[in-house]
Formats: sequence, C-alpha cells, structure tokens
Amino acid sequence: MSKLLEGTRRIYSGNGIIIKHLLFMLLGLMVVLATQNPYFLILYLPLVFYMSGYGYKFINNVFNNETVILPEINKEPIFIMQAKFPIIMFLLAMLFEIPERIGLSEYLLALIGVVAVLYAYIATILGIGYAKNFDVKDILNVFNVFKFKDYTVTIFKLIWILLLIIISVIFLIEVITPTVAFMIFPELMDLNYGSTAHDKWGILAIIAPQWQGMVSVALDTILVYFLFVAGFVWTYDFSKIYQSKIEKVD
Repeated sequence: MSKLLEGTRRIYSGNGIIIKHLLFMLLGLMVVLATQNPYFLILYLPLVFYMSGYGYKFINNVFNNETVILPEINKEPIFIMQAKFPIIMFLLAMLFEIPERIGLSEYLLALIGVVAVLYAYIATILGIGYAKNFDVKDILNVFNVFKFKDYTVTIFKLIWILLLIIISVIFLIEVITPTVAFMIFPELMDLNYGSTAHDKWGILAIIAPQWQGMVSVALDTILVYFLFVAGFVWTYDFSKIYQSKIEKVD
C-alpha cells in the first residue's frame, strides 16, 4: 500500500500540477458530455487519443525515476501515439464505445462492460511492458516476471482504490451536496419532503431544475476525474512492482 500512497503524493506534486489536473478534469467532463450527446465525441475522441499517449509517457517517467512523474502537456504524447502498438490498443478500446450508442439491451451492455474492464486490465499490463522502453519486444515481459500471486495482489489493490472512490463519492452525494443545496436554497429546510439524499435532490429539482442538471454533470465529472487519477495511481504501483522484479532478475 505504501507505493499507492507514494504514487498519489507524486501525482499531486510537481511543476504545473494545477494545469495537468485541469486537463484530467476536462477529460472527465468530456466523458460525461459524450455519453449525453454524441456531438461531443468530436472533442472527446481527440482528447482520449492524446491522454492515451500521455499515459504511456507517464509510465516511462515512472521507470526512468523522473522527479516529476506527470508528463508535461506538449506534443510528445501525440508522437508516442504514432507507433503501431499504441494505435492498435486505442482502436480496440474505442470498439467498446460502439455498443452503448447502438441501443443494445442492458444485459448485453453489462456483459460488454465486464469484457471492457478485463481488456483495460490486460491493456494496462501490456502498456506497462511497452512504455518502459517504447519497444514492442518488451510487451510480454510482464507476464514472464509476474506470478499468479502478483496479479491477485494488484487486483486487490485496484478493488480497494475503487471502493475508496465509491465511498467518497457516496459521501459527496449523500452529505456534502445536500448540505450545500440547503445553504444555497434555505427554503429547502421548510419543506417536509423527506430525509434521504434522493428526496433532497427531488426538492432541488422542483425549486431550481437548471441547477440540478449542472450539479449532476459536475458530480459525474468529479467521479470520472477520480477514477482517472486512480488509474494513474494503480499504474504507478504496478510499474514499481514490475521494476523491482526486473532489478532482482538482473
């Protein structure tokens, strides 16, 4: 767990940290808007393409023990994405965007969602092997070094991170958001509509529906942002484990 904490600290430190995390927040916003309106795919897809290259550069920085592990926002991620492996992985990932937009049943979408999560896990492992030296010959090295126990530990850590985020978001929705709503709209206190967060959201929808939509988008954006950061933290931890095993072999 120490590497998870170390990764979190380093992701929130360094030069230009505010601009970098605003970029992550923008990605979260585009994810939310693109699910609501397909026209936002025009902005969403190029941003995801750029952030894919950004992720590879992040992994490379971790292996090179850079002082600041979050890459600078420049053209380098675009150059990284010009190689065959990143392009193929990006196109495969984009295939999972199609089912949600062609009206499949909820059961099929759930099944595809599970496959997408498995793909993301495997793709991250392959990406870590590739991004170490940006060499396709290193892609499968992770599988040669890691044992079943190692995969179990990394999956447990990923679940732990996701549970922590879910609990935090629930607290945000159930406690913080209604409290802020009451502060902005004191008249909510005079309505005996109910005590649950859902009831409070219902009151907010009646009094100020335009605020409800904005708050909903904001909360979804924050959720995606933290999931994105969690992916970086977990990747940092996985990369460090892989690096330590390689050094032992050498």
